[in-house]
Amino acid sequence: MQLTPEVRAAADRLSGLLEGEQDLGKHIEIVAGVAELLVPSLVGASVTVHVNGAPFTMTATSQEMTVLDATQYLDGGPCVDALQGDDVAVEDLLDEDTWQLYRPTALTDGIRSSLSTTLRGVDDEVIGALNLYASDSDAFKGNEEMLSEVFGTKMSDLVTNADLSFMTRDWSKELPQRVDALEVTEQAAALLAERMGWEVGEARRRLADSAGRAGAPVDRVAQAVLGLVDP
Repeated sequence: MQLTPEVRAAADRLSGLLEGEQDLGKHIEIVAGVAELLVPSLVGASVTVHVNGAPFTMTATSQEMTVLDATQYLDGGPCVDALQGDDVAVEDLLDEDTWQLYRPTALTDGIRSSLSTTLRGVDDEVIGALNLYASDSDAFKGNEEMLSEVFGTKMSDLVTNADLSFMTRDWSKELPQRVDALEVTEQAAALLAERMGWEVGEARRRLADSAGRAGAPVDRVAQAVLGLVDP
């Protein structure tokens, strides 16, 4: 499928913004804007990267997107699976039963489909994933290759050249006090422990870790768990 003139022009604009621009928020906003030309029902986007072997959200278009990423870091999802080396397209979340936390959280946010495109570095190693979320089922069907062409190289360059040191801060020193202070987080940890067979302390640690790596407020992730995981 050939790029339309409108999409090609937007892609050129994307290229211009990615050259020398250090504001990651602007990057993902223009990416979402270009993607919306192909996928009108696009809800948002995020970029997941590897840092010390763990997935982190590098940037996202909204807090809701960071919460979605956090649920995947906690219990799996397409953005994590894409880090294994293959693009992951979810045509309709109503037909998906693999991920216990991501699926209901996404559906509650009005998301029906998603596309996680693998990003690769100079030696073809997987360095991250671009995650696109839409409110319609089959929203990305037929456009996967076009989206990869528009975003793949430039977003890979952005991740390769970015200084990711800000993501390696010691979240374990920042978050436990907040976790312990939030009753909702303790309740969510108890639910996760019962549902997943974890110790409560392990569930609490996983909540804090997944929220921290996504850049999402831990209480928002806990609320998602409380609202969507059956006791």
